[in-house]
Amino acid sequence: MKAPRPLLLLLSLFGFLALASEARAQTAVCDPPCAVGDTCVDGRCYTAATPRPGAAEPAPAAPPAPPPAAAPAPPVVLPLPPPQPARRPKAHRARPVEKEEDDDDDDVEGIPARRRGLLAIPFLGLHSIQGLASDDFGIGVRLGTLLGVHVDPLVSLNVELAVDILNPLSKGSTASQSGHDLTIAFSPLFHVAGDAAELVMGPKLGYWSENFTVTDMRVTTRASEWGWAIGGNIGAFANVNEHAAVGLLLSYQFIDENQACTHGPTDGDRMCMSTSGLFPPEILGITGAALF
Repeated sequence: MKAPRPLLLLLSLFGFLALASEARAQTAVCDPPCAVGDTCVDGRCYTAATPRPGAAEPAPAAPPAPPPAAAPAPPVVLPLPPPQPARRPKAHRARPVEKEEDDDDDDVEGIPARRRGLLAIPFLGLHSIQGLASDDFGIGVRLGTLLGVHVDPLVSLNVELAVDILNPLSKGSTASQSGHDLTIAFSPLFHVAGDAAELVMGPKLGYWSENFTVTDMRVTTRASEWGWAIGGNIGAFANVNEHAAVGLLLSYQFIDENQACTHGPTDGDRMCMSTSGLFPPEILGITGAALF
């Protein structure tokens, strides 16, 4: 069935008007011209932030996605060392002790030089005859020395040489008398030392002899005796330095007399007798001494 002709004309008229209106709206020129990216509608410029009348508002932009979290680095695993074969312990070998080359060193392991190697104790002082003969002699001079070597810092082996200048008492006699005795003995010493002082002590055993000269009325006679000396020494010394100390030395000895002789003006006048078993003199010595 065909539409009436007036109706078709009316519909055509409305469509033409709509197209003309849309064309007019699209061809309207904006003055001044719109910026690049803007849209000109009905002589107005519209930007993306300003929607056109009747246009749908754009959807809000989604927030930017957070950056992906960095993955943790894998732990570093060091390879285990290969197993070592078991080792047998080495036997300990003592290292040889090197000998001290500098003999002039004043201190070896804290020991002063005077307590190593050679030893010398010179002494000078007085002596007194004791015992049965004490009334026949006065105080006299004593001098001598001990010479030896340290076998270690605590012990020394020594030879003692001592001379006593005798002082016989005349007791009213007009004769002049003089004499001396000699002691040669083996005298080891034991040493006890500290930072400031040193003590020594030890026995002695050796040979003893005595000589007298008597002059009366221009006639000179001589007497001699010999025997064994048995006694001891004790001393105390203050340290001076590593090489020397000074102090006192006491000596006491008994005499075991074996023989006594008298000598006349000629060799034929010599006469000797045995005195074995007698202990005539005992000698006490008090001397100043130095220890080197």
